[in-house]
Amino acid sequence: HPFFSSRIRFLHIYPFEVSLMWIVFKYLSFNLAIFIIQAFLLPEILVVLLTPLILVSLDFVVDPVSVNINKLWQWEKGSKYFGIPLRNFLGWYVVSFIATLIFSFIDQGKHLTFNFLYILPVVLYGLFFINNSLQIFKLNKKMTIIGSIPAAIWTFLGSISILMLYFRQV
Repeated sequence: HPFFSSRIRFLHIYPFEVSLMWIVFKYLSFNLAIFIIQAFLLPEILVVLLTPLILVSLDFVVDPVSVNINKLWQWEKGSKYFGIPLRNFLGWYVVSFIATLIFSFIDQGKHLTFNFLYILPVVLYGLFFINNSLQIFKLNKKMTIIGSIPAAIWTFLGSISILMLYFRQV
């Protein structure tokens, strides 16, 4: 596709530009998971399960835009969900799970004290979610609502978590 001007493929499969966006999505998702876990005093090991869930929730609204509006790629056999096979989302969950598992061995899991910069990952995640949801809403309202619910929940929990961390510190 001409949009992928670098012609560099990560693992000879994914365009470099898509890989960069996944790094951004992974970063945002990891931060939201950390905020939620620490705000609600959940076991730290849950970051390994929550991060991929939060990431795939965003993918539910990003992939339909990439496939149906921007026409960046196409699927031979899709599902009723905007023509995207469900195994795509399962595959990204597994990839994110493994990456988070590896990173969790490196990260020592520090306790967070509130910083106003923590608002940025929540806001950016929310903006990606809202922007992409609005774009696919005209294609299929019902599927957009169903696909947007998980990202809306994570955005809400991330926002509440930031507030909880702030008021816990004050």
